[in-house]
Amino acid sequence: MLRILSALFVSVASAVTAQQTEEEQFIWDNLTGTFYHELAHALVDQFEIPIYGQEEDAADVFAAFMIAKWHKPTEARRIARAVAIAFYSDYHRFEDRGEDVYWAGVHGPALQRMYNHLCVFIGSNPTLHRPLGEAFEMDPDRLDYCGAEFHQANAAWGPVLDRMERLKGVGTVKIEGFSVFRADVVGKWATRTMPRLDPLMGLPADLPVRVEPCRQSNAFYDSGWNIIQMCIEQSDAHREQFREFGGVFQVQ
Repeated sequence: MLRILSALFVSVASAVTAQQTEEEQFIWDNLTGTFYHELAHALVDQFEIPIYGQEEDAADVFAAFMIAKWHKPTEARRIARAVAIAFYSDYHRFEDRGEDVYWAGVHGPALQRMYNHLCVFIGSNPTLHRPLGEAFEMDPDRLDYCGAEFHQANAAWGPVLDRMERLKGVGTVKIEGFSVFRADVVGKWATRTMPRLDPLMGLPADLPVRVEPCRQSNAFYDSGWNIIQMCIEQSDAHREQFREFGGVFQVQ
């Protein structure tokens, strides 16, 4: 079942058009990674999945796992690299401001999230994707272990994807509201991406996705309303990240 779902998705999932610039592509790739992260929170809620540890860590693992599973290798590597650069940019911003890590937060430190994200993704095909880790100067010992980390992610999240396959036709992702924001970069991404997920997602209930202003660059899953909120401010934040670090960490 899992193999069938993956094959279907990669045939239609690429939301990036040939006319897009590298900057726009970087923004869309990060929105894809962010959506997978928030989707993980929704799955934990809807499927009542027990989480041993921080749920934010589990969501990061799911996002990297989905990038590897639901996208063709070249596209997946591009998305994984973009997400890693965003994490690095967050780390660099704190360093520039001289701010300490917010140790009481539910999210891990940005640099650690970057390496964890890369390792799970690289582990999906260690031979093919190892150069990505080397571009980010990952410890060789950690790179050697990435295959095991992906195997662990597959053991945890693979059965969830199988459950989603069995629920196709019951509930799926649905664009809700935000018609006024469809011209925004985030709105365009959602308008193009959600219909491609619609026939492939199986959920116990429909999962609305909203694109609205939030006064901050953010995205979140609201369990009370059962929605994923994608904030339009993300596009400007990712644009800045690309302009500062988009040319760094090139894979040889």
